[in-house]
Amino acid sequence: MLNRIDSLNNSARIWVYAFNRPLTENEAAIVQDAFRQFVGNWQSHGKPVRGAFQLLYDRFVILAAEEEDISGCSIDGSVGVFKQLFAMHGLDALDASQIFYRKGERIESVSRAEFRELLETGMIDGECRVFDLSISRMEELRAGMLEKRLADSWHGQAFSRALAG
Repeated sequence: MLNRIDSLNNSARIWVYAFNRPLTENEAAIVQDAFRQFVGNWQSHGKPVRGAFQLLYDRFVILAAEEEDISGCSIDGSVGVFKQLFAMHGLDALDASQIFYRKGERIESVSRAEFRELLETGMIDGECRVFDLSISRMEELRAGMLEKRLADSWHGQAFSRALAG
């Protein structure tokens, strides 16, 4: 059952997927159509899921569901949508090795090794804004926890040596 994402409660589960590059207007329309269809028909254990999605910054898909007993198979269905988008349109949102950060007004994505190098060379520091794709509840999204200072994120912990310089 397709809903507006802002109509879901704070305890709704979310999954954040990120495309490896900004989407064009046409690609964004393709992604939105695919997820409108998926969420509109989303079921878990044979029952409709009260779900929603949002395409943010032409880069991130936020998929949300209020159902606590959502099955692994129903989540796998969303991954299937991304696999289809990649196969048919070359749109990759399943590469978990990418780190997303803000550089001015742009959102950049780099590998973990490239991110470490940016830290070690001083190209970015603890004030850099990063995107935490591991948030899992609507309340975190609403609290602005998707984008945060590097020093305040899991990235800051994972790259603490490089951050300390």
